Amino acid sequence: MKYIRYICVGLIVLGIFFRTTNLDQKIYTVDEVRGILRASGYTSQEFIADVSASDTTTAQTLQRYQLPTAQRSLGDALNAFQGNPEHPPLYYALARFAMQLTHSSTAARGLAALLSILALASMYWLCFELFQSADIAWIGAGVMAISPFHVMLASEARQYTLWMLLATCSSAFFLRGIQQNRVKDWVGYGLTLTLGLYTHLFFIWLMLTHGLYGLLVARLALRRYLAVSLLSVIAFIPWLWVIATNLDRLEKTTKWASQFNADLSTRLAFWLHNICIGFVNFRWSVGLKNPIVYLVCSLVAVCIYLLCRYTPRRVWLFVLLLAGVTALGQIIPDLMLGGRRSLLPRYGLTSYIGLAMAVAFGIDHIWRQIGPATKTLVGQGGFYLQRFGTVALVIGGIISCGLTSQSLDWGKGSSGLNLAIAPIVNQASSPLIIGDEDTYMLSLSYLVKPGVEFKLLDGNATADTLAALSADITQDKFLYVPSNQLLEAVTQIDTWQLKALVADTPWFGDRPILYQLLTP
Repeated sequence: MKYIRYICVGLIVLGIFFRTTNLDQKIYTVDEVRGILRASGYTSQEFIADVSASDTTTAQTLQRYQLPTAQRSLGDALNAFQGNPEHPPLYYALARFAMQLTHSSTAARGLAALLSILALASMYWLCFELFQSADIAWIGAGVMAISPFHVMLASEARQYTLWMLLATCSSAFFLRGIQQNRVKDWVGYGLTLTLGLYTHLFFIWLMLTHGLYGLLVARLALRRYLAVSLLSVIAFIPWLWVIATNLDRLEKTTKWASQFNADLSTRLAFWLHNICIGFVNFRWSVGLKNPIVYLVCSLVAVCIYLLCRYTPRRVWLFVLLLAGVTALGQIIPDLMLGGRRSLLPRYGLTSYIGLAMAVAFGIDHIWRQIGPATKTLVGQGGFYLQRFGTVALVIGGIISCGLTSQSLDWGKGSSGLNLAIAPIVNQASSPLIIGDEDTYMLSLSYLVKPGVEFKLLDGNATADTLAALSADITQDKFLYVPSNQLLEAVTQIDTWQLKALVADTPWFGDRPILYQLLTP
């Protein structure tokens, strides 16, 4: 079906456009600025100490911490990476070189977009290795190209697109290794495994997926798989040592994900929502009342059914393991111990690859391989309904990606609130931003005028330390993302009154995150 390939080429072109548009205009999240800060060679502690020691600093000065300089070497960056052992350093080291080459922090996002584009090619390769069909491979690349989830990841300076690229490449090398048993394929597999471990700790779930598949389907290749995996783990020992020597820091930085409780219905709503946004996302809230979520999940389920019915065991089992092992690796600990890992779609990245492969086979089967017998099985109406569903899925994906690429705050979480805060600050004649949350300040510094002044407090603010800020009565003073301690210190100053400007947000509840400080 040549027309299918032409359509998929068009989808890939659209996907490249969606991944590369507005990269410099989208809001930088607190997670992005933390990563760029470390890649630039600064720890959070060093940044806070430097900036809080100054009376005030400008947005332009804050931006200097978002770009590598000669004063901060690669060694400084590696030291900063060790302060966050939950994030292996490969992507951020590459981002550092990209920023040095272009002298722009936007290059870190450009790198993520480039890796996402390369992942479309590796997705084609993986589908071809498994299905031995060029048509399904083209469809697989096309489905991933117009996935709003993947487009969103491509616009963030984080490690997830590198994880996706290495996951698809390592899986393709693994399939070639067990099918052809050539040394060069196993070497490629070992290299991508090692790089994957240095990209994200959850790459271990993909290694487990391959091991289970080898045990169930390709036992003759299991010995080589074990040998290559062992060598990859040995190569990862330096970062394992970093983790072992920073366990307290690891527990502190991951506590937010592990300490969370929700009932089963809430979790189910998130799980269905997360499946849906891999294909269609119109920025709806999470809940169990959205019919589109059920329609998309039903179509995905139909594609999985067709995959299991019309492909040999070695094919459908690989896809199911690819989609299921990572998902269960997040779901089971959450149900047993509590946590929100399974509610965050980025942690289930490998699962999205498996679901996209299942959908690619389903689309190919529905449009090319269904014959009179299937029409009889599902009924004439069901036959055309399936075809209509695949068309609607593609159109929905294109529209979703268009909305995602044009939105400046889609998927940016609480950092998206800066889009409402920046105009308020920029309209002030002489603004001063006061706060004790460093990463939110860095995020906001991308959106305000270069001369806007900031006062970062080190977390030990008292009424006495704040009193000096009231000397200049010409400044428009704003209190930004204040901690409880900072709010209490401000209320102790009789001459200051708080006026809430941004409140009732979905991330902070009814607690304001931007106040104006009014003085007599």
